[in-house]
Order: sequence, then C-alpha cells, then structure tokens
Amino acid sequence: MKVKQIKQRGEQVWLVDGKINGKRKRMFFESEPKAKAWLAAENKDTTCQQWWLDLNNDERVDMMNAFMRSRDEGFTLLSAVDSFVVEGRGKSFLRKMTLGEALGNTGKDRRRKGQAAIPKASGFLGDKGLSGIAD
Repeated sequence: MKVKQIKQRGEQVWLVDGKINGKRKRMFFESEPKAKAWLAAENKDTTCQQWWLDLNNDERVDMMNAFMRSRDEGFTLLSAVDSFVVEGRGKSFLRKMTLGEALGNTGKDRRRKGQAAIPKASGFLGDKGLSGIAD
C-alpha cells in the first residue's frame, strides 16, 4: 500500500491506495500523519486476516459452523475448548473409519459358493446379524 498526495475535487488530500484481501482499498485523509497512522494500524491487523486466509476451505467451514452453533447455544468457542480440555481428558473417542469399516459385513456371503475364508461378522451389519435382525 502506498501513501501519496493527490488533488480531489480541487483540494489536496492524502491517499492510501492498495489491496486488502485481494480487493482494492482507497482511503482519503486530510494530512499525511493521519494517513500513515491508518496504514500502520492496518498493517498490524493483517495477522488475523492472514491466519484466516491460510486455512483451507474445510477448516473455514468447520470454524464457521462451530461458531454459529456455539452462538445458538449461548456459549463461546473458547469456553467450549476449555470445557473439552478439562472434561475430555482420558476419554476414548471414536476413531476415524471408512463407511465400509463402519457397516462391516454379516459373515457368510450367500452370493458366492465355496468361500475359502468366511469373514467374521463385524460393524453395524454384524451386530444386526448376531441379534437375528438381518438374515
């Protein structure tokens, strides 16, 4: 961003001209010190902007969804993280798995004859098969 003096509507003004977040921004000031002070404040603020720009789209969507949910429920994201850190210690959480691993299988596959290795019943379908629901 640049600070320069221009004539606007017959008066000399100071212009700060440049790009912020990919968009052109022009700010007009009556004196050079005011223009330079605004530019210095804007340069300090770019750390938050740069952090947000460094996130990928999935992380941005997660942050926005978490923020909206926390606001609807009446708490802040910071309080949710603090609560998780204190109350979530030592607990085992679900591990990441594919849909195939989660669904599993019911054991013997009747579509094929002569299966050498019959897979063990596992996952959601295995539980249903063992309880007699999915046969």
